[in-house]
Amino acid sequence: MTSTGMKWVLASLAACICIAAVFAFPALVREMPLPAPAAPGRLVTILAFGDIMLDRAVRQDIDAYGPSYPFKKIAPLLKGHDIVVANAEGVFTGNASIASFSALEFTFATSTLLVLKSLGFTDLSQANNHALNFGWSGLTESRSAIAAARMQSFGDPENKSPGPVYETVRGTTIAFVGYDQFSADGGEASSSLAAIKEAKRVGAFVIVYPHWGEEYNDGTTTLQTVLARTFVDAGADVVIGSHPHVVEPIETYKGRAIFYSLGNFIFDQSWDADVSHGLAVEISLTDKTVAYTLHPFAIIKAQAVPATSAPVSFMLERY
Repeated sequence: MTSTGMKWVLASLAACICIAAVFAFPALVREMPLPAPAAPGRLVTILAFGDIMLDRAVRQDIDAYGPSYPFKKIAPLLKGHDIVVANAEGVFTGNASIASFSALEFTFATSTLLVLKSLGFTDLSQANNHALNFGWSGLTESRSAIAAARMQSFGDPENKSPGPVYETVRGTTIAFVGYDQFSADGGEASSSLAAIKEAKRVGAFVIVYPHWGEEYNDGTTTLQTVLARTFVDAGADVVIGSHPHVVEPIETYKGRAIFYSLGNFIFDQSWDADVSHGLAVEISLTDKTVAYTLHPFAIIKAQAVPATSAPVSFMLERY
């Protein structure tokens, strides 16, 4: 895709997000078709989301309507993918909820993990500034609960164990690496860079999930840009950001896609259109190509509601 073409995608996408409340998302651009498998059975699909938060008002809705409530309207989009991943903005523990809009300490009922698994989720990032809200013991409990639900977690708030965590699908290896800018050491990225290089050495398609940037900023910071390109230089195939709670720009660098922030997925923020709309990114891999399809959605009363018209697609080469 040319830089002009990418800029056109981003400008159209920005306009699309602004009118999302009426779900009028046009087909923005189709410069190249989605790829056909290079060989029978070799196509691998991954669906990636931003921040998922199942506490506070979302937890109240879950208690009232059941654990599947936040996902009922977006469940069809989740079907049929080999891997589904999101940033878990908190921990899964047996602790009682203490969260409010002034007490930002998030824990999710472990029973919601069974719902996530049934919907197709396979991997959850814990590399964020809420994963230590209940201390290291809470994070340890959360990791164990995720594993017990037959999913994988990766990353942590201090970048001590960023990954890589691997998934292998029909002979294709995908690696996840976490990174948290808000670690106590000021966001030192050396461990994440080492994990990227390790995953690249074994021939994996490397997905980096950084938690970074400024909340509610629909642009990017200089640090985000520098880090994203450093991750690509180290071997990342795609960078998928979280934390700002709004959708941020998309760019390509050295033929690699960088999604600076996908915004919220399931959250109870609703004061404007920026925080109550998000993106899912569908990644389709063959031996030679990677296609990205962007699926916009709104968040209405703690439910993700997909747009009704065609999503955006673009393709890059793998190398």
